[in-house]
Amino acid sequence: MADRTKRIQDIAQLPIVGENPPYPVLAGDLDILTLMAGIAERADCGLCMDIGHLYILRQQRGEPIERPEDADFPWERVVEAHISGITCRDFTAYQLVQDQHRWPVDDPVWRTTELLMPRMTQLQALIGESEGMGIDDLVVKLERMDECLEAVSW
Repeated sequence: MADRTKRIQDIAQLPIVGENPPYPVLAGDLDILTLMAGIAERADCGLCMDIGHLYILRQQRGEPIERPEDADFPWERVVEAHISGITCRDFTAYQLVQDQHRWPVDDPVWRTTELLMPRMTQLQALIGESEGMGIDDLVVKLERMDECLEAVSW
């Protein structure tokens, strides 16, 4: 993946920004931040942190949102961050957690955003994924995003 990313950047003469994927179902135990850091280092590319996706992964694994090994992640490469609402569905064998762009952002995702944003010292965009969201919920989301940005002092 790093080689392909580097090749595309070289051909297009444009930066590529890789995003952490969603995790509706867990497969394997690979730490996504370790994978993303390796790709970014080898491809010399930026990163997009989907905060909801990271929250969902850690929720599904029963892990804390912030782990000591996260300090080694190249947060300075994160130039874009995404947030959205989530939905949880309980099945007999597992809980399915997915991001929902049309839903308001849940408090745990806001707390995760507030916790991680100060680490993203090169952040250029905070995207509130909102397609299908009602205007009242959208206004609340935008106001809260503004508060998150104002709280960070880089």
